[in-house]
Amino acid sequence: MRPSLFFTTSLSLSSHFLHNRVVRVLSSTTALHAISRSNDGTVIISPQDEAQHSATVILCHGLGDTANGWVEPTQYLANQLPHVKWILPTAPTQPVTLNGGMPMPSWYDIVGLDSRSSEFCNGLDDSMERILSLVEDEVSGNDSSTTATTACVNPLDYSR
Repeated sequence: MRPSLFFTTSLSLSSHFLHNRVVRVLSSTTALHAISRSNDGTVIISPQDEAQHSATVILCHGLGDTANGWVEPTQYLANQLPHVKWILPTAPTQPVTLNGGMPMPSWYDIVGLDSRSSEFCNGLDDSMERILSLVEDEVSGNDSSTTATTACVNPLDYSR
């Protein structure tokens, strides 16, 4: 069976809510997942036993954060869901107009908070291509001819 693929740009779980559980679980369990890091800041948390892999979640952090900020909460979730592979990309560091042009990890330049639908989002196309590349790599990296792919893509539109 080909693994399912899930994508999200936000979590309803906060780091604060998970902190005590994460520390307790990580200190009392053996590693069920392997962690790898790439030069672009992407962190991948994969099941130790690849035969268990039946779903993938791509989790994108918020403004000013990095993949590293989500490693501990994701390890907690990974221990609860040992069949899931977690891909945590890091946004490129670029100036953000809303924050006085200060460079920070961001998926695109945020110009302002009003009239969001009419603002130009410099960098959004590049970020969208990067995330879609992760999705395509994950889908094409599996052998089976059948798949159940679920995408919760917000605000990206995957129309390939």
